[in-house]
Parts: sequence; C-alpha cells; structure tokens
Amino acid sequence: FHPETPEYWRKRFNHVVGIIHTNYLEYTKGYTGGVYKKYILYVLNRWLVPAHCDKVVKLSGVLQRYSTYKEEVSNVHGVRSDFLKVGDAAPRRGFKKDFYFIGKALVAKGLPRLFELMEILKNSTTPTTFHVDAFGSGPDEKKIEEMAGSKDLDVSFHPGIDHLQLQDHKTMVNPSTSEVLCTTTAEALAMGKFVVCPDHPSNAFFKQFPNCLMYNSTAQFRKQIRYAMSHDPIPLEGETRRKLTWEAATERFVQAAQVTDRVAALSWQDDYGASFHTWLGKGKKGNAVRRLAGAAPLLDAREEEGGGGGPGK
Repeated sequence: FHPETPEYWRKRFNHVVGIIHTNYLEYTKGYTGGVYKKYILYVLNRWLVPAHCDKVVKLSGVLQRYSTYKEEVSNVHGVRSDFLKVGDAAPRRGFKKDFYFIGKALVAKGLPRLFELMEILKNSTTPTTFHVDAFGSGPDEKKIEEMAGSKDLDVSFHPGIDHLQLQDHKTMVNPSTSEVLCTTTAEALAMGKFVVCPDHPSNAFFKQFPNCLMYNSTAQFRKQIRYAMSHDPIPLEGETRRKLTWEAATERFVQAAQVTDRVAALSWQDDYGASFHTWLGKGKKGNAVRRLAGAAPLLDAREEEGGGGGPGK
C-alpha cells in the first residue's frame, strides 16, 4: 500500500501478472485486533491487487477472491529435479521406514490435528497405532512435544532437515489446512511416496496423483493410514510425473497469465483504482497515509505534490 513510483505498474509495463502465494487474511487473524483487520485487508486486497495486475494467479482456491474477472487458480510451482530423480529410483530402492511429518515447529502447521487423529485411532474399538517421525524446528517445539507426550503417542521429534534427505520413509502425513499450497506435499509425491492429507482446497492440485491419499473424516483417515501400511506407492511415470516439473508449471503459468478479450475490456475499471492509489501516495498526504498504515515516510516533509524545492527554498 506504499507506492514508491510516480506510475502504477500496469502503466509502466505491458503485462503484469500477480502470483499470490500467501494467505495474508489467515495471518492477520493472529494479530491484535485481527478479527477487524482481516476485513480491512480483504477490502484493500480487492482494490489494490487487480488495480496493479493484468492477471492474478492464485496457487489454490483457499485464497480470497481478488477479482471477478482477472483471477485464475493454478499451481504454477514445480519441484526440483533432484526430488524427481529420487522418485525414479524409489521402486528399486524401496522404503525402510513408514510415516513422517516435515514442517516448521508451529502449532498452526498441523501437528496438533495429527495428534488428535492419532489419539482417536489409538483409543477406538479397533485400535490403529503407528509411529511418526516429526521433523522441524521452530518456536513451538517444546509445546508440541508436550502435546504428544500428554497423549502418550508414538512420535519421535527431530530437528529441521532438508526434505531430500528423507528417502527411507514411505508416507508423509500432512494434516495442515493453513497452507495455500504445500510444497512439501509436492516434493513427497515427486520422491515416489504416499501422502496422507485432508481433502481441502489447498490440496486440490494433488488430487490427480494416485499416491495422494485424501480423507475428509476420521474413518477415512484410518482407512488411508492402513492402506499406506499394507501397500507400496505406484511408480511416478509419464504425464503424471511431468505435472510436477518446472517445465509443466511454466506452461500452466503461461496459460493462466493470458489476458482474454473480456479481461481487457473490463480492465478500465481498475485504472481508476490504480490512479487513485498513485495519487494518494504522493507528497505530504502520501506520507500521512504511510504513517497511518505503519510505514516510514518516503518523501521529505518539504516536498509537495508535483515537486519541491531544495534546502532553504
């Protein structure tokens, strides 16, 4: 919200594509007054994102609506070829260990939900128990370990590690629904593993992969865990494998970034929003807006809109 140039992006460049990676509304809820700030941010996003972009690409449908005619949902991310090479070798190498979780040690990242599911399965009339290696470092490490300990769950905790090193584990369990699109899920699938994850908009792209075992209830979670215990992942081949590459991601990006005649015809509406935003950011009033929004001023106080004199003038 703090423009630093006299012209807005769509005026300076022939084609501007905005890729939305982060669910800022979700993060805002964690701040003081977040319940109210969330709605303010929603309105600002609806104004500014289409104002400065010719097309808006959301990595998943979990994100808010930014524009009724400019946005598309498309996973334009790929994985490193190193992960795919591990997946190519997986059928020959096999797996020595079962379940694992990888992610930053934060309560919001899904481990508490995994612990709830593990406890339900352990205490059911037909108990299902399994060991999980949890990899990750972060500010909530101690709290998360205490959660698992209080439920007497079979979980081992390890420091954060490069995902590429976890080649011996067969199944990644990822119950998180706070992500826009989980890169570790894509990496695990590329390495030829099973992934057990919830049927959620953030995971919609992964539904097409046979090794992605989705659930939307505790009963389905139990079913997928048992399936992973007794089966081996299907080798990743052909077009299924290619969908995880950066080449395929680039093709999806090019397709999503195209401006249709309808989008071009309606874009004049956003020109007014962009022009007003640029005007609002100029001169003393721009500094006032930036201070109000929590940013440092960009202009000297002596500068007026449309120009300003040097020292002593």
